[in-house]
Amino acid sequence: MRRTLPSTGRVLARAPRVRYRVAVITNTCSFVGSDASPLGLFGCGAPAIARPAGAIERVALSATSWVDHCPGWLGGSDELFERLLDRSRWQQFRRTMYGRRVDDPRLTAWFGPGEDRPDEVLEEAASVLGAHYGVAFGRLALNLYRDGSDGVAWHADRIGRSAPEPVIAIVALGAPRPFVIRPRGGGPTRRFSTGFGDLLVMGGRCQQEFEHAVPKLAHAAPRISVMFREIDDRPPGDLVQVVPGSRLRTSSSPSSTVAIRPSSWAS
Repeated sequence: MRRTLPSTGRVLARAPRVRYRVAVITNTCSFVGSDASPLGLFGCGAPAIARPAGAIERVALSATSWVDHCPGWLGGSDELFERLLDRSRWQQFRRTMYGRRVDDPRLTAWFGPGEDRPDEVLEEAASVLGAHYGVAFGRLALNLYRDGSDGVAWHADRIGRSAPEPVIAIVALGAPRPFVIRPRGGGPTRRFSTGFGDLLVMGGRCQQEFEHAVPKLAHAAPRISVMFREIDDRPPGDLVQVVPGSRLRTSSSPSSTVAIRPSSWAS
């Protein structure tokens, strides 16, 4: 399914799943594999936690920093992607970077304590992950990467300045994108492919010792990253535009065109 963006020429297309020759057919959908994980099947159906805590694998980055990774942790990721796309109040900010004012190359949505989440499965996910890691995930952040020209440059999250060992959990929905991590100051880069409900968690002194990024790509389908956080650690910036979820679709049809970036926005 392809969704053309108005006047910008950008197309929002459903994340492709055709990668393998062996077709899998279920009562809810059919697909032919996934380049991210053999668990791509769990993108179909109703959103729900699909894998137990014991399936989470830890990667030691150093003696004091680690990343946990679990492909297909959240089932029904395709449906959840659609719900979050429609129900979230998407925002774009302009910030100062390297002496220049630039617009964030992505859209974001934030939910603080006491605010209703755009889907109840996110409340369950925050509770399950919080119990597993001993953390109160009181805040939820969403990043929408519309295509390959959206991304996040190398950085470490600001919470690392105030918390010695913060835990940040990320569930990736939609098309797989590289999530890369390297030591601060440079060094070998570790690459994780995340999408279709994959879970990635950064912990220990990861925010002090390492930096991470979601690089821009020549071609990429849409992706939403769901981030569970302890505090609101957004960098300062000026709000450029707000797009309620109700304005994203141009008709009531679930397969209709999606207007992610109105023509009045800067490219």
